[in-house]
Amino acid sequence: MSKMKVIRINHANDDLAVVNSARCSFDKVKTRIGSDDVRLIKYLAEHGHFTPFSHVRFGALTNLTAFSQLEEMLEFMGDPTKSASMKLQKRNRGWYIEHSLYGWATNDIPINNYDNIISAIVEKCPYSILSLLSDEKLKRIQGVEPDRLIKTTDKTVLIEAPLFVLRQLMKSTIGCTYNEVSRRYVDFKPTFYTIDQFKARPDKSMKQGAGDFLSLDKQEHYKKLQEKSMEFCATIYEDFLIDVAPEESRAFLSQNMMSKVWLTASEEAFDRILGLRKGKTAQTQIRELMDLFEKALKE
Repeated sequence: MSKMKVIRINHANDDLAVVNSARCSFDKVKTRIGSDDVRLIKYLAEHGHFTPFSHVRFGALTNLTAFSQLEEMLEFMGDPTKSASMKLQKRNRGWYIEHSLYGWATNDIPINNYDNIISAIVEKCPYSILSLLSDEKLKRIQGVEPDRLIKTTDKTVLIEAPLFVLRQLMKSTIGCTYNEVSRRYVDFKPTFYTIDQFKARPDKSMKQGAGDFLSLDKQEHYKKLQEKSMEFCATIYEDFLIDVAPEESRAFLSQNMMSKVWLTASEEAFDRILGLRKGKTAQTQIRELMDLFEKALKE
């Protein structure tokens, strides 16, 4: 039996974080950057794989003293293709702006010290941002004094959970960055989540989700079916892999197969997820996952 897990990932907002979030697809983790990782970063940038670059977040201060500057900034933030994962806050020393590495690199954010912030990010994760910057920006930041970056409150967690729980979670991840193990690229033996106590089909509306727990004799009956289902899926999957591509063989795995996800989000986004998925009407398993979330986020 596989159990759900949520583990806090304390990465350094650097090239290694980009690499490891990308290698989540292969269920692999690196401890240092190698030449193959540099090639991977370039490949991701050239082929528009933006999510690995969005797990890395940077914050900085700027001045928006004129109303026209603030108006231009608000217009920029009104475009979700440019401002996803972005935060703008008024602070005593100016305006605090937070964005993903991908957002900083691929947008000309309308602030006076944009080039200085980019110069600072180059020092932090050179391979990633240099692979994303246009030739024009690369020329522009030559010799530019880097600004001080401010550590963000955004957090990254590694989640291990069955597919039917992860798909519920995905509906609540607005503003989050999400990378998952892909069975297009891996074909190791799957593991499965088992339900300990089955609930009855609801008497009335399906919106109720589930009724009370089944009787003991029915529990035993459905536990045996569950066991047979897992054995059958694993056997069929292995049979398909003899000749069939992993990306098609995976179609015959069940929804209780365990998977792994890198999830990065702001404190506000995590609070929203917890608020939506910890309520009494939420499914038992997603509420259990939220308990694990709370413990991991406190670490």
